[in-house]
Amino acid sequence: MSIEIVSIGNEVLRGIIVNTNAAFLGRRLTEEGWEIACQTTLPDDKPILTLGLNEALVRNDVVIATGGLGLTVDDNTFGCAKELFSKPPHEMRNGVGVASGYFFSENKKLLFLLPGVPSEMEQMFEDSVFPYLKKHLPVKPLHREEIHFYLLREDDVDPLLRDLQKEYGLDVGIYPSYSGVAVILRGPKKAHVIEARKAVEKAFKTSLLPVAKLEEAIQRWMVEHHQTLALAESCTGGFMAAQLTAIQGASEYFLGSVVAYANSLKEGLLGVSQDALNKHGAVSREVVHEMWTGLMKQSGADYGIAVSGIAGPQGGTPEKPVGTIFYALGKKSQMPVIDTLHVKGNRQTVILRTTKKLFGFLLKNLS
Repeated sequence: MSIEIVSIGNEVLRGIIVNTNAAFLGRRLTEEGWEIACQTTLPDDKPILTLGLNEALVRNDVVIATGGLGLTVDDNTFGCAKELFSKPPHEMRNGVGVASGYFFSENKKLLFLLPGVPSEMEQMFEDSVFPYLKKHLPVKPLHREEIHFYLLREDDVDPLLRDLQKEYGLDVGIYPSYSGVAVILRGPKKAHVIEARKAVEKAFKTSLLPVAKLEEAIQRWMVEHHQTLALAESCTGGFMAAQLTAIQGASEYFLGSVVAYANSLKEGLLGVSQDALNKHGAVSREVVHEMWTGLMKQSGADYGIAVSGIAGPQGGTPEKPVGTIFYALGKKSQMPVIDTLHVKGNRQTVILRTTKKLFGFLLKNLS
């Protein structure tokens, strides 16, 4: 038995709002063992919406649709659904909002209509849809193991996962991010899934994250070892500090960040010499070294990271193109690692990738 998720609304179709509803439903249904056949996005236009819902019901026995259930001019979902069924629907109460949900059942076809507001949709799914599916369409959930790695790519883990998939008959997923990759293993036999997980962890143990997020792993290590961290940021503009402080408990180890964007602040706050700036430029090995030295002196932190680069889209040169990043990273009283990154992407991507790379380098340095 497979399920189709249908998202309804011009604002979703046109990208005005992010479709978090489909992500929530896909995740929750998969967690409970149901298979998602596909996801569809439909406009509020009545003929297209009616046709789209009918096609979804032809493809799959169960359709869960979200959106278009209010009282405004573009809310047409209920009316279009009624045209496809001769029997009246069951109403589903909205515990946190106004718009009701509806459940149609006819000729072994099920259509659930849920509100588009995420908080209302999620509550109605948990209160009404999930209990119905569990009672009338039960499935046995697959055993699931999730493993997170940092500073790894998809092609690093893919060959081993292919072998394990053949050996144990598993459902395998590789999910890349700017931090690294997550691997999800699923299968009917718990022992096989656990054996596969152990094999993957053993093969890439030096890149294994003990928790899902890179920043959480850094925090855990720092707190457990009673160490502190400070940052000196230029091109990242405080983004690195924001990622660390987004996690509760960051104050237990994170001292702060000096966002020295202008050369005058690099000199005044971090003690970078004018000679280094004039000779080598703000984006250079020499300057990040002096930024790091000043940071460690001013903060008293156990560990520090200094970074300066060209995030773009302007400012690059043939010698130092956009995406050129210099960093210094290390522990107090020791010579820091000083190196260069060449990061591709737009400005936001360069900043994000730089942040995740440097956090990965820091964790590798700690471990």
